[in-house]
Amino acid sequence: MGLLNQGLILLGTGMVAVFAFLVLLVWAMNQSAKLAPKLSHMLPDPEPVGVGDGKNNDRAGDVDVGIAVAIAAVMRKARK
Repeated sequence: MGLLNQGLILLGTGMVAVFAFLVLLVWAMNQSAKLAPKLSHMLPDPEPVGVGDGKNNDRAGDVDVGIAVAIAAVMRKARK
């Protein structure tokens, strides 16, 4: 029975330690959530590029089409 009692003590101690750590973690996260708005002026959000000028500066579609054409050309050449 001594070994069983030691196991139960170890089990209880471990569970209490994990629970205490999780409570501390939740507390720390809540405190950092309260502190973050106060420090947000140090790291301002970057301004969006190309917004409001009326031009389409997004060339991602052109790049995708070029990649698709290149893949199709390689596949066609490989089939010959």
